[in-house]
Amino acid sequence: MKKKSVAILTFHRAVNYGAVLQAYGLQTALNNLGFKADILDYRNDGVENYYYKTFKGKNLKGAVKSIVTHKTQKERNKKFIEFSKQYLNYSEKTYNRKTVIHSKDLYDYFIVGSDQMWNLPAIHYDKTYFLDFVTDNSKKKSYAISMGKISDCEKDYGDYYPLINDFDNISLRENAGKNFLEKNVSKDITIDLDPSFLLESSQWREISKSPQIDNYALIYSVNLTANVIETGRKYAKENGLKLVFVTLRNKEIPLQDNEINLSCCSPTEFLGLIDNAKCVITNSFHGTAFSVVLGTNFWTVKNSAQGLDNSRMETLLNTFNLSDRHISAPDEATDILTDFSKAEEILSELRNKSISNLIDSLNK
Repeated sequence: MKKKSVAILTFHRAVNYGAVLQAYGLQTALNNLGFKADILDYRNDGVENYYYKTFKGKNLKGAVKSIVTHKTQKERNKKFIEFSKQYLNYSEKTYNRKTVIHSKDLYDYFIVGSDQMWNLPAIHYDKTYFLDFVTDNSKKKSYAISMGKISDCEKDYGDYYPLINDFDNISLRENAGKNFLEKNVSKDITIDLDPSFLLESSQWREISKSPQIDNYALIYSVNLTANVIETGRKYAKENGLKLVFVTLRNKEIPLQDNEINLSCCSPTEFLGLIDNAKCVITNSFHGTAFSVVLGTNFWTVKNSAQGLDNSRMETLLNTFNLSDRHISAPDEATDILTDFSKAEEILSELRNKSISNLIDSLNK
């Protein structure tokens, strides 16, 4: 019997560890379930310009900063492209906003997800991510979508509610998004695990690459804040550890003794760094998620920067009874988490439930 085909619409071009790894997770999970899953090679101009444009920034300061980090960004981009070529299966053609309509009859289903696919500023208000080009509503699926910080653009969703109502199923990642949409759309909404949780730790370790260093704490932060840096430095010093940074932002701060910058590591090296760290200090959803999946001691620092909120991390940590790992200040990072047995038990149950929901949505 011919396998049913699925096109995944996601941030596959984002030079972001969580973005490409969750894409790999969803594609692998679908393939394991007997589907033929492709990443739809759709190019959003906003995403392309953010990661691949040499000169960017809304002002002179932003442009200068992009120039300073360009060489590093280019090196990192190369590693992400290599990862994508090796581990992701793409559609035969590349699409843009004008041409994506030509893909609508090539697949049995289209799945939007996961990551912040309905975060309007993040997708540059692109209705492609709401599958407006697909005419058969029975093909329109979503999986574990995040809506980001809804309060920043709540009024803008009015034009998108009809498109969301056209979906055959709606699966979100956070309760905040569900509570918001339930007031404005008529469909049932499920909460499912991010694709990073759909694969077991052993499956992630199959593609991970162990680092050439040991005895270290790891800082992973997309938006590097003083609080994250201070927490990491305090924890490393008190526990006699090296401190490894994985972020472009630390190009802007001088490294201290026993600190290492690995901002150009590949996604497979990133997995290895988390897996082998004595502790992960992060304010990232996927930094937290992979720490849980791989059973690594971690602290998630609450976000206070403009444009960010903590709903994604709160939902995640509450789900696994790990809300005590969500801290506001460096002094709170004290004990070491060694027993993940309860979190693993919860994860196993929710993984089975999310996979079941995914199967049901594709077998209607």
